[in-house]
Amino acid sequence: MDTYSKDNRAVIHLCARKDLIMQQEKTSDFNNKVREFGSQARWVIRTSWQTNPALLLGILLTSMLTNLLPAGLAWIGKKIVDAVATLLTAGAESGIQTVIPWLILGLAITVASELLNSLTDFLKQRMDENLLLRLSIDILEHATALDIGQLEDLELQDVFERVQKNPAGHFSTFLSRLINLFASIIQMVSLVVILYAVEPLILVVLLPILLPYVYSKWRHSQEAYNKEYSRATKRRWAGYFTSTLTGRSSAPEAKILGLAPTLIQQYKGLLIEFITEDRMLFMRRTLMELLYAMVLGIASYVLMARIVGQIFTSALTIGDLTLFIAVSTRLRSSLNTVAESASGAVAELLYIADLNLFFRIEPRIQGHDSAAGKKIVGKIEFNDVCFTYPGSDEEVIHAVSFTIEAGETVAFVGENGAGKSTLVKLIARLYDPTSGSIKIDGIDSSQIAPEELQQQLAFVLQSFNRYEATVFDNIAYGNIKKGLTTQDVDRVVDSTGIRSLIEALPQGYETMLGRRFGVYDLSGGMWQKIALARAFTREEAALLILDEPTAALDARAEYRLFQQFAELAKGRTTILISHRFSTVQLADRIIVLVDGRVAEKGTHTELIALDGHYAELYGLHLQQMKG
Repeated sequence: MDTYSKDNRAVIHLCARKDLIMQQEKTSDFNNKVREFGSQARWVIRTSWQTNPALLLGILLTSMLTNLLPAGLAWIGKKIVDAVATLLTAGAESGIQTVIPWLILGLAITVASELLNSLTDFLKQRMDENLLLRLSIDILEHATALDIGQLEDLELQDVFERVQKNPAGHFSTFLSRLINLFASIIQMVSLVVILYAVEPLILVVLLPILLPYVYSKWRHSQEAYNKEYSRATKRRWAGYFTSTLTGRSSAPEAKILGLAPTLIQQYKGLLIEFITEDRMLFMRRTLMELLYAMVLGIASYVLMARIVGQIFTSALTIGDLTLFIAVSTRLRSSLNTVAESASGAVAELLYIADLNLFFRIEPRIQGHDSAAGKKIVGKIEFNDVCFTYPGSDEEVIHAVSFTIEAGETVAFVGENGAGKSTLVKLIARLYDPTSGSIKIDGIDSSQIAPEELQQQLAFVLQSFNRYEATVFDNIAYGNIKKGLTTQDVDRVVDSTGIRSLIEALPQGYETMLGRRFGVYDLSGGMWQKIALARAFTREEAALLILDEPTAALDARAEYRLFQQFAELAKGRTTILISHRFSTVQLADRIIVLVDGRVAEKGTHTELIALDGHYAELYGLHLQQMKG
């Protein structure tokens, strides 16, 4: 028995301690949320102030004045009613002049209220425009400053999905609701003061109703945000289904395969899930608001009955009853505005927190001033480089080491997935190695700012862009910082042999390419020629990277490009990636990759003599040519 009691007391003590710890965790969680909301609110206010302090002050001032006027109007209404009641009772028609000043004052306040409302709306519109401009540009600038690996990260993609959903709108709405909250509190206090003078019990009735209502509104806002937060990935899926079925590049295959019913059904399932969740939230909110309205309505009429009773005892006047009716009606609206503004402001802060998180994400790839302004010669050294793509556990480059001398032309050869394109992305600092080092002219590439290095590269990536722009811009984008003239572009066009292609277009250089905004599109081979010309606008670039440069070209176009290649690559360190051995043989050396490792190195002749992986690939190529 004693043992049992002792153990039982220990269990009770343990449970009590656990409850205490849980309570402390809840309190700590609540405190953390309050601190976080405060931090987000300060950030919004600070950003808004920096955007346009005069507009912010103007909105605050006009909102405060507008919300003070209803109490004044209610008091003037009481004075008018009492004055008229006195005149009717005394029958003194000559005393009508006592009413006129109150009527004039009421009219003046009413006109002032309308003017202030219009001015507030105008200032808010101006502030919204300023915030939209600032935040939209800031988001784009920050997104482009992030690394490619970060933009590919699934979690960051969800953050970016949430950030793109009307960020300036959330910002402006929070600011508006915060100002409305303070202004409505001022209005509510002024109305309560007036009502307290008529019926002191108003405070006893209001507090037990208002506090639970505000809390329930806050809980609903948080629940709505949590639902929306969890939908980021699902919304990206919905966008994927839509783009797959309607996108210019994906729609033909989807139609041939008959994918529409399947994808539409999956899209429909997501929408039904969203609608069902939203309907449940709406029903809970509606029931809560209905309960609040009923309780507040009953309380108001109970107090009104007390006031009517006091009128018969001459303790209060008809004007007091009129004042109570007008002010209590306005107060109900003010209470609802306070609750809506408070919960709405918190809800907006939850969305703004995503925006703040996005702006706090720093690029992983950084540079140093030590290499600033240094012109690259083009020597590249890989020392035991390993690499794993962000968000993946699979290493795609394994302890790769090699050296490319300045001015040398080297080809990377290997089957799909061998790591060829990954290597050139590492050289361009689109990614940094997971381990090992890459040196450019003896300097660790981690010491070179990405933009400093990338500006000295000329490149054609395997998945090159087809810009919705004129032919001239599609080429001139290759060296946009220099600001190419027509003569500059002419020189590149002639050196790459695409003059006849451009002259055949309807408006020459001014032909708008792409089907999204223009009416003229090019074949894959023509687009690749434009991409090559774009690469060679960087005449001063020491590094030339060509990832499958002739993949979309026919044999004749490829031959012409090879004729020009020696001149175009002259004086540059050149890296070629190609499955065409006619291209590969132009290289001074060939590096063969197998499963992310360097398997062989040497010239074409040396590798054929080695009779290894390269020789096997070349043999397959010859058989294909004969077939």
